[in-house]
Amino acid sequence: MSFQIMAYITAAAGFLLAFTWFFAGGKLLNNWGMVPHPDGLFVGRRMGAVYLGNAIMLILGASAPASELRTAVCLGLFVSMLLLAVLGLVEMQSERASKSILPGVLIEIGLAAGFLLVLYDG
Repeated sequence: MSFQIMAYITAAAGFLLAFTWFFAGGKLLNNWGMVPHPDGLFVGRRMGAVYLGNAIMLILGASAPASELRTAVCLGLFVSMLLLAVLGLVEMQSERASKSILPGVLIEIGLAAGFLLVLYDG
């Protein structure tokens, strides 16, 4: 898997999540079986800003050659995607989120695996 492909795929997911949190966070929470609350929507919009910033970073750096910085980005995204997947499963198991969180968990596992491949392929 190439870094460029992973960067573009992850950036697309980041843009989608950012704008979903900005404009339809309540629908996202409802989809996960959660009741939207102003506090949760506040945190969600702030996370949207993080997703947007990461997406922009990945688009602008997609063609970067192998370097310590690119390795750090891959490792950081691997860890964050893996943790998001684990947290999604924990929340579902604890019945704080419904099974509708599983597609997101599967995407996060796929992204984590892709960045792990980039790390090992160089």
